[in-house]
Amino acid sequence: VGVGVIAGYNKGTISNTYVNKVSTTLNSITTTSEKVNIGGIAGQNSGTISNTSIDFMAIYPPTTNTTTASIGGIVGRIQYTTLTNCRFIGSSTNDDYIGMSGHQSPDSAFCGGIVGLIRTAENGVPSTVIDCEVTGTEVSGSATNVNLNYSDPDIYVGGIVGATYIHDTNVTINISNCRVNKTNVYALGNEIITTYAGGILGGTTWSSSIRINDCYVTDSTIKATMATTIQNNKSLESSAAGIVGGMKGSATRDNVNIAHCTVIDTDVTGLAETTFTNIKAYAAGILGYCQSNTTINITNCYSNALVNAKHNNTSGTAEVYGIAHRGSKPNNSTN
Repeated sequence: VGVGVIAGYNKGTISNTYVNKVSTTLNSITTTSEKVNIGGIAGQNSGTISNTSIDFMAIYPPTTNTTTASIGGIVGRIQYTTLTNCRFIGSSTNDDYIGMSGHQSPDSAFCGGIVGLIRTAENGVPSTVIDCEVTGTEVSGSATNVNLNYSDPDIYVGGIVGATYIHDTNVTINISNCRVNKTNVYALGNEIITTYAGGILGGTTWSSSIRINDCYVTDSTIKATMATTIQNNKSLESSAAGIVGGMKGSATRDNVNIAHCTVIDTDVTGLAETTFTNIKAYAAGILGYCQSNTTINITNCYSNALVNAKHNNTSGTAEVYGIAHRGSKPNNSTN
């Protein structure tokens, strides 16, 4: 199911579009679809969207009983396409936000200021997000999972893109010249659900090859919280970072290059609101949690973010990094 102000599913071209002061809700929509994609312009896009600007109050009430939900300020989900010069401009009030709340028992949930999810199948065409901006708004997502039989539920929230998902290691997703300013990026995972929040990209899932260049996050707040009271044996994390919240996919297939990115005057927080020590909290200035054998290059990046991680159990893991989680190897980057 795709829901958008202009198109549910765009396979053509949308350009030179301005949407102002519109309230978009899902109160009247009922679906049993396993996947729901919701965007300010289009729910799903495999065409071209360029030169679009949104200045409105976006309300996305609870999306329940779906395995996957993707919500974005411009597009819920894109594949094989390019977004250029797209903007979501708020007024720094509580009335301007991109949000997903109350999502129940998801496989995955994605929320982004511009795009919820970028997905590319095997032998697919790469997608790019270029010269996009989110200013003066809140991008927030929360999800709950209490089903111990779910193998790996997760939620991703990003200032520009919620998450990337690629099956083909020969395809690289590019995010460049994007800006997030005076924006709150919040991810909340209730009970058994891994949680990522990033200033530009919430995180990578499954496997992803991504390139992020010349992106900026300024005067913003980024927070990932995992809250659980259910005992389980899984090792789960809550991870927040100034550029990329975390990398969850196959470490042998993940590949990320972050270059010339800057995080200024921004608060980054990872929280584990639990007493269980198998839940971990991480926070970093540029790149959050990643596995040790992931291929990562961070070059000429800078962050002066205020970085904080906290666990309710003093014996639990709560780690902070000025630039990147210990699994990465930054080059010529400072904090």
